[in-house]
Amino acid sequence: MKSKKPIIIITAFLSFLLLMLIVVYMINPQPVNTMMVEFSSMEKQGKHVYVEPDISEVTTTILLNDFEQSRERVSGFFEDLKDNPTLLFVQSPHALEKYAQKNRTGQTYYT
Repeated sequence: MKSKKPIIIITAFLSFLLLMLIVVYMINPQPVNTMMVEFSSMEKQGKHVYVEPDISEVTTTILLNDFEQSRERVSGFFEDLKDNPTLLFVQSPHALEKYAQKNRTGQTYYT
């Protein structure tokens, strides 16, 4: 009987941890959806850059050019970039609801 006690405690702890993860996801799914973006329908347009499939090719090109110019300006000022953020460009209400809290734009999630 003594050997089953640690197994029961570990099982209870893991079950509690899993339950907490499910509750956190149900309350606030956007950061998790953002972390799992590579498994979504978003189109990968470069390293760490995803664009909603419904965004036009012209708009996508403009966004990517703006992003590249921004990286060049920042790296010119700071000499070296240490972070590689993942950027998601969305415009539909469905995508905003899925990836942005309260449908606000320009959000940052630290993971």
